[in-house]
Amino acid sequence: MLAFLRRNAGSRLIKFLLGAIALSFLIGFGAMSYVSRANRASDGARHADSVATVGDRPISREVFLRRLEDLKKTYTSQGLPSDSEIFNSPFFLRSVLGQLVDQTLLQLSATDLGLAVTEQEIADYIRLSGGFVENGQFSKDRLLNYLRRSGMSLEDFESAIRYELLGDKVSNLLRASVVVTDEEAWQEFRRDREKRSLRVVKVEASKLDFDPASIADDELKAAYDADAEAWREPEQRRLTYFSIDFKPFMEDVEVTDTDLRAKYDADPKKYSAKEQVRYSRIRVAFPESATEAQKAEARKKADEARAAAAAPGADFAQVVAQVSDDIASRAQGGDMGFAERTATPRELVTVAFGLTDGAVSEVIKTNDAFEIVKRTEAREPGPKPFDEAKDQIRFELELAQAKAKQKEAIEKAYAQITPGTDIRDFASKNEYEVGSTPLFAADAGIPGMEKGPQIAKLAFEMSKEEISKPFEGFSKWYIFQLAEIREARLPSFDEAKDRVRVKLAEKKRQEMAAAKANDALAHVKSSAKTLDAVAAELGATVVDTGEFAMSSRSVPQLGFVQGFAEAAFAVPDGQEFPAQPFAFSDGAIVFQVTGRAAAARADFEAQKDDVKQAALQAKQAEFLGAWVAQYREKYPVVENQAFWGRIAQNEKSGAPAN
Repeated sequence: MLAFLRRNAGSRLIKFLLGAIALSFLIGFGAMSYVSRANRASDGARHADSVATVGDRPISREVFLRRLEDLKKTYTSQGLPSDSEIFNSPFFLRSVLGQLVDQTLLQLSATDLGLAVTEQEIADYIRLSGGFVENGQFSKDRLLNYLRRSGMSLEDFESAIRYELLGDKVSNLLRASVVVTDEEAWQEFRRDREKRSLRVVKVEASKLDFDPASIADDELKAAYDADAEAWREPEQRRLTYFSIDFKPFMEDVEVTDTDLRAKYDADPKKYSAKEQVRYSRIRVAFPESATEAQKAEARKKADEARAAAAAPGADFAQVVAQVSDDIASRAQGGDMGFAERTATPRELVTVAFGLTDGAVSEVIKTNDAFEIVKRTEAREPGPKPFDEAKDQIRFELELAQAKAKQKEAIEKAYAQITPGTDIRDFASKNEYEVGSTPLFAADAGIPGMEKGPQIAKLAFEMSKEEISKPFEGFSKWYIFQLAEIREARLPSFDEAKDRVRVKLAEKKRQEMAAAKANDALAHVKSSAKTLDAVAAELGATVVDTGEFAMSSRSVPQLGFVQGFAEAAFAVPDGQEFPAQPFAFSDGAIVFQVTGRAAAARADFEAQKDDVKQAALQAKQAEFLGAWVAQYREKYPVVENQAFWGRIAQNEKSGAPAN
């Protein structure tokens, strides 16, 4: 798991996951953020109103929805748009449930370990909670008002706090047991700082000349018989549908200046900007495959540009016009506009925030350029002026109007559908957009369909010719009819023969690629041929990667190839070639190590505390995850299928489900 997170730490998805882990395990949400009336109901009512149960402990719908809103607020405060599609995605909803399950399992494990929470600890928690402080002092009236508004007793509230503190105790106990040694921290540092440069030749299986028709029937039959169950077809279903898009309604909306002003005045903070800097750049680019001589030439040019730009009285825009390779900003005198701390290019924005107004940076080296930054001005965080916010407000209001008209239209259409209606005929008569899905399995998405996994789940809850309620996609509303059910079956050899041929042909191409790569590697290792020569014989091209670290998510010029960076670093010092070609999903790779850059121990010592802290947090999260996983066996997690079915069918009223 830790290796996976390292390799993918730069992706938006993994950043989201890491944030969720940190919030769930390392920070916590506080009891007040999720205590609910459901905690006081009878066991039967609690389970009926739950989204899931962990052992005998229910996770109520109210708890789920409150955590959902908490997470939305957290991520919007970090820069994710409030209307981001991710908040309605199955991934996000499942991550919310996962956090609540993990937290419940931690609490149950604390009980198993004999941990307890004293009355004094509960009292201290309530007394020190920021929600019940007035004029710097604990306010009993604030607490009682909160309980009255929530409709709960003090006993219920204290019970929720007890569970929260139990989870904190076991979490703190487990985290305290995790240690990162200097050697572990050094290895983590090396993963980020040690570099390799390669020359690479890819032998791509899919490009090899092989005729699948050349495979004899008896070989196909033998492949089929070797594992007949592998060819079993799961139950599949097909939907017909009609849809209504919101876009045509955008042409029939009207937003006045009065509407814009009223929306802004109602909540100016909604249109706030974080701390920002405005900066300009000079970019001296070099190819990713540049030689050291080319890089040195580009660096010299950048140094000269920096000296000219930083000279007293210098005209930065004039230097930009003479030197910069960034066409877009060059036309604006290098101006990149205002940027928040999380904006890209991150390297330049970070430097700009570290400068004072009017200051010019030193030369900054990136993957494909040398850059110089000048900070021109800064803005404190706060609401945007109305004139800057009104375009955003106009779009929000126009979109809301269009979406309302779109929903009204689909509901009107649904009201006209009677039992026995054929969706295609109905849509044709009313000039709606008609469509039909291919056959699909329950655990597969539907190609070309927005929210495909949710629609597939919905389809497998429908009966033949049943018509669904309106279903909201990202840009369209749909009404589906289940048109076909194909039962699971084991096809005969004749029926599966084409699929067997495709799979066997893929296997043979992979074997051919491996053989060619092994032969090529043997030649270059023996010095019988150069890498360029074997590449020419293979009809391939030698690619120079440039430098990359073991922790890199992708290798320059190659992109992401699972495990390849690790394989490159596994070649022992003093050797140029690996013991064998690197196998990947579409063939094999022959490579030569052309450059090594070691991590500096002195740099590590200077940053050791920060490196150890980052490594410790990652190791703690991994350990806590493993701890929770073992308790899943003792306390099974059972989901409320009715609740998740409503989510799949998208019956929402301001929340994922009712």
